[in-house]
Amino acid sequence: MFKKIQNIDNSILSSIAKLRTPILDKFMIFITNLGSSGSVWLLFGLILLFIRGYRKKGAEIFVTVGLAALMSESILKNIIRRARPCDKDPYELLLIPRPSSYSFPSGHTTSSFATAYVVYKTFLELNCVFVALALFLAFLISFSRLYLKVHYPSDVLAGIILGIFCGLTVLRIF
Repeated sequence: MFKKIQNIDNSILSSIAKLRTPILDKFMIFITNLGSSGSVWLLFGLILLFIRGYRKKGAEIFVTVGLAALMSESILKNIIRRARPCDKDPYELLLIPRPSSYSFPSGHTTSSFATAYVVYKTFLELNCVFVALALFLAFLISFSRLYLKVHYPSDVLAGIILGIFCGLTVLRIF
């Protein structure tokens, strides 16, 4: 079963590699950097902390990003220890610095979808455009990890599921 998943992952990454262009390379580097350490999401949470009526939501986002990092980066990656696609060929030139952590699940994706879920539950009735932008950014950040060959599609899928679980958990706690 794992071999079949690996074959599907490799096939999808091969298809994505055909999309590469110099302009798209720069765009994907920018997008992936937005998701590094949950920075874009933490900035959003910080902004909410200064808006009356949304301070609690800002705190929820901080806790959500923290839980997502704990679950993906500190726990699951170190248990599963899956090598990254770029580790197959250590001489392959990457567009970003070679990550030193393991691949599964994608931490960028986990924090992005955890926060996007909180945004979805918070703002859906107030502002559908805002929710759509958060979800679109989460998808872009996730796709950038595939485009840059630092994650497999199954890493990203697991990150989406784990992220939604983290967002749901934080909302229930709060």
